[in-house]
Amino acid sequence: LGVEEMVILEETEGEDVLGRTRREAPEIDAVVRLPKKAVRQGRFVKARLSGYDAYEFTAETSSS
Repeated sequence: LGVEEMVILEETEGEDVLGRTRREAPEIDAVVRLPKKAVRQGRFVKARLSGYDAYEFTAETSSS
């Protein structure tokens, strides 16, 4: 946690957007959950991982 990672954005879910880092495989590993406004930065965003539970990370971009 606290590390900046490049995240590829994949889908929206309610007020959030879901993505993954280069270390996470689709449908196997945890996802990264960001505020929906992160989509405005493009398909790839640099985000700081701020939380984790058993199935997902939460993260924030500099404009979140």
